[in-house]
Amino acid sequence: IRYEFYGRQIYKAIDTEKWSYVGQLKNKQPVNGRITFKENPQKLIQFSGKIKTLVDYNVIGTGEMIQESADFFKIISQGTIVNSLLQGEECRRMRSDIPEYVEVGTFQKGLLQGKGLVQSKDEIYEGNFEMGVRHGAGIVKMLQTKTTIHVQFENGELIQKTELYCEQTNERWIRQSGNEKQGYVGIKTIKNQVSEGNFDNQLQFHGTIKTTTDQGYFIEEFQHGRKIKIIEMNMKDLCIENLSGNEIAGYSGNKITQSYSYQGELNQKLEEHGHGVKTLKNEKLIGSFKNGLMHGIIRREQNEDYMVEQYEDDKLVRWISGKQGEVSWIINSGDETGYIGVKKWQDCTYEGQLSNSGQIHGYGIKTLSNNTVIK
Repeated sequence: IRYEFYGRQIYKAIDTEKWSYVGQLKNKQPVNGRITFKENPQKLIQFSGKIKTLVDYNVIGTGEMIQESADFFKIISQGTIVNSLLQGEECRRMRSDIPEYVEVGTFQKGLLQGKGLVQSKDEIYEGNFEMGVRHGAGIVKMLQTKTTIHVQFENGELIQKTELYCEQTNERWIRQSGNEKQGYVGIKTIKNQVSEGNFDNQLQFHGTIKTTTDQGYFIEEFQHGRKIKIIEMNMKDLCIENLSGNEIAGYSGNKITQSYSYQGELNQKLEEHGHGVKTLKNEKLIGSFKNGLMHGIIRREQNEDYMVEQYEDDKLVRWISGKQGEVSWIINSGDETGYIGVKKWQDCTYEGQLSNSGQIHGYGIKTLSNNTVIK
């Protein structure tokens, strides 16, 4: 034992084969100071604080204990130490390799028991523990996304999530039924949308989801967050009924807007795409569409009149045939620069050149009802 005097305070040092000590002594035993351990098989490096007993490498006291893990990072324990293990309330444990890591709460034999908190680089868990593992109700806070999740654990295994709130997106999710193994039925709200239905254990849409907004509602089917198909839509400016198909193959059904109705094939954006019938206020369009535009052969009907035309992306390419009142025509060849075809009236028939507006223009033969031929 070495004695060092500093004023009225006496500091003492002890050096043994197993440890060295600097601090206060009582009856030649350490009571308040710092112990540094040597060649310790338990990886106990240092203890600083009030010491009740010290036997071999086992310390009972209150203070800070530093240990070395099998992976060579240091574990710092603060609080009541019994046999070199944290014991009691208001204890704290940290790691040198993760500055953010901390365990706080009540410990028994070095393990969290009851209410406690564990913080890592990415998350904070606050809740119940049983012999060091999460057990019972708790709250997980995801630090990167600022998301809070209310959870239930059983012997360290996550059993179910009950509620979620994301501060960044203002997204909220509430469990109605289900668990981590079976998936969930719940309600998700974000901005002006409320989505109700089935979720997987990552809380992604999985199954049938009905989403309601201030404009109406739509029903969709998902698989682990990926939309598989639209089932129904009833919005302020758009209504979709009797829908079949999916996101890959496209859809078929009835589409109703404020300006027209449509029955036929649709793409993933619910635009007219493929064959269908589009009914406007004054006419009906029957034929082929592409991404909402007329594309291919279109028959335009107005009452008993009609025109058959060819389009490319809503642009008229050529006439094919038509009827307006008592006048009808069939185009044999040509394009928008001019046509060759047959045009019929009640009292005559014309065969020859026509303008792009369907008027007689150029060379042709006109046959009257009395078989008179005019060239």
